[in-house]
Amino acid sequence: MEAEIVRLGSLYVNGQSFAVGGPYNGGVLFFGDSIAGKEIQWVKDGDMLIASSCVCTNISWDELDRMGFVSGAAVLINNVPYLCRCLKVGEKEGVPNEWDAVLDKYGESDRLWHWDGIYFWGQEVTPNREPYRATRGWLSAREWYGHDTSIQYAIIGFRPVLEPLILQPSEALLGNSITVFGPCGESVKGELIGIDDYDLILVPESKTKFSWAARRGDQFVVCRCAVFGISKN
Repeated sequence: MEAEIVRLGSLYVNGQSFAVGGPYNGGVLFFGDSIAGKEIQWVKDGDMLIASSCVCTNISWDELDRMGFVSGAAVLINNVPYLCRCLKVGEKEGVPNEWDAVLDKYGESDRLWHWDGIYFWGQEVTPNREPYRATRGWLSAREWYGHDTSIQYAIIGFRPVLEPLILQPSEALLGNSITVFGPCGESVKGELIGIDDYDLILVPESKTKFSWAARRGDQFVVCRCAVFGISKN
């Protein structure tokens, strides 16, 4: 299957535009509106966009996790909210995962995926090898390896995924576990048990609360006017 390529958004560090693929040397990394000549290239797979290369190198899994990008952080690109996260690459070699699935669809060409000579971080913990996390790439598209979460190497980078966030929750989401992102990037996770014109009602997975997510007994009442976006867990 031929891959559809999308050029969307740019990378920023500490508010300054950042060249795609460059070394990360600290600071606040975020994704924002497209800058001509510095757009990120993505492979479209359904509603998911997968970066065709690492957007930066020399970044640790711990640093990505601190900024929320391992499991997913809310970003706004060209006025559209997305969940930005690491790929699921398999906790061990041969386990079904997102990366191998897109390779099966679109092929393993380095011209498409730019894996030659560089690993990228996945979400998964490697079994019995804490604090290692799964990485893919380097010698082949399907090579699987594990690296310590704290290392920062020029040969390990961040290949992000974008998924559009839900803006208008429907009754189809009732009974599902969701993550609700607030106006400043904070999030509340839990089971959605109620929707009305003004609020969402959740059974939360943690006791964290915000001004836009008030506790009512064992439930959270989330003000819909403050919702940045919603993802289904």
